[in-house]
Amino acid sequence: FALCSYLTQARDLNLDVLRIEGYRKFCNKMWNATRFCLQQLGPLYQPPSACLMTSPDSPELALSLTDKWILHRARVAIEDVHVAFKEYSFQQCTAAVYNFWLYDLCDVYLEATKRIFNQGGSAEQEAARHTLYTCLDIGCVLFTLHAFISGLLWVQL
Repeated sequence: FALCSYLTQARDLNLDVLRIEGYRKFCNKMWNATRFCLQQLGPLYQPPSACLMTSPDSPELALSLTDKWILHRARVAIEDVHVAFKEYSFQQCTAAVYNFWLYDLCDVYLEATKRIFNQGGSAEQEAARHTLYTCLDIGCVLFTLHAFISGLLWVQL
């Protein structure tokens, strides 16, 4: 993943060991975030029958504004990765994946769902579970540049 982030159109490569270590820590954060999500989903969790990406305003799901926001950010990340792959811009691809996982999912959404899982109602928790599952599924597919970790996480889902 770190080496893909260095792939640009330039001829020189200035390899920074601290940047590689930062991506190692990012992979660890991703692993721990997935473990947290799997704890919240529980062993008996069943994914929703309707796709949250195509029908976020479905009345039976009752998604909160935070749920809709993270689904929008996931949609933006998918579009960014798609464009980056089409242009063979692996640096932009890694940046889109990194930004979605770290800044959108971990820093904002997971912190917001902690309150829901501790104090929210059952409908609110169920909507958050469905959204967590959808985001993890999308995040693991987007993270194909690091196939070993994303494969292990996706199998656990």
